[in-house]
Amino acid sequence: MLTRRRGRIINVASIAGLQAIPTMSAYRGCKTALLRFGENLALETAQHGIQVFSIHPGVPRTPQSDKCSLKHGR
Repeated sequence: MLTRRRGRIINVASIAGLQAIPTMSAYRGCKTALLRFGENLALETAQHGIQVFSIHPGVPRTPQSDKCSLKHGR
């Protein structure tokens, strides 16, 4: 990317990086760190034509996510 002076980095983040969720501190901490890392990396690479994005694809519908939604009243 540096040689070509262009590129895109896409991080798969989560809404968990933006809000507190009971019993998910490790996961939430990692996703928060990923968001902050992406912000810093974007600043460091912009001058080289490299863009950095963090996307929040949403919660996939699985039996586990259904249990979590019921447990947390969502």
